[in-house]
Order: sequence, then structure tokens, then C-alpha cells
Amino acid sequence: MVITGFACIVASLYNFNEFFFRKGWSTWERVVSALPLYALYVATPMLLGMLLFIDGRIVYRLRRKWTLSIHFVSNLMWLYGIKLLYDLMSQPITEARRYQEVFYLIVASLTLFLIGVAIDSIRLSKKMEQIKKGEPPALS
Repeated sequence: MVITGFACIVASLYNFNEFFFRKGWSTWERVVSALPLYALYVATPMLLGMLLFIDGRIVYRLRRKWTLSIHFVSNLMWLYGIKLLYDLMSQPITEARRYQEVFYLIVASLTLFLIGVAIDSIRLSKKMEQIKKGEPPALS
């Protein structure tokens, strides 16, 4: 998952370089006309790559499996935000309010994801650690 995410990020950065520095988007008309290409080759792979890279590193080390449900919901919100952003850029829509709504959705997704990480990072009690290892808990 991490390697796939890293590959998506690298491909996105390469395409960003091609669009901005090689082809030279110097006028607003050229930028607006190329938004669908930018959405397909830069924005979507970058956001998917970030999701796969970060999620792969965090989920791999989960201590509490129930927090996986929090990560799952945040991932669905993130993916829906990517879909909305792709749809907006494919048309292309330049209305700032629509992009702001997508921004709020992605921020809410990140917040939920960080809450899941924070809950998971709380240290387990010694009894719970023993139970997870399959040992009987010590009587106190």
C-alpha cells in the first residue's frame, strides 16, 4: 500500500512538472482549459497517493482493531472528496464556493483520521497487553 501510494505521488509530481514548467500555463484561459487534464493526471493521483501512503503506514501499526472503523469512515470521506474535486475540475467549474465545500469535507476527513490515530496511540493497560498476547492476565 505504501509503495503504491509513493508511486502515485511521484507520478503526480512528474505530471505537475510537465504541466506547469514544460508546457507553461501562463494565462488563465490555458489553465481553465487544462483543468480536466490536471484533475486526471495531477490532483487525483496525488490525493490517492497520500491516502495510500499515510493509511498504509498508520493502519499497519494499529493496536486497537476497532479504530480501523474510524479510519474506514475517514477514508470514505476522503475518497468522496477526491471524487467531488475531480468532478468539479473536469467540467471545469471555477466557482470558489464549490471548492470550499470539498475543502471542508477533506478537512473533516483528516480530523476524523487524526482522532482515530490519537485514540490508537493511547497506551494499552498491562492487562489488555497480556490479553492481546494470549497470556492470562495476572491476578492483582
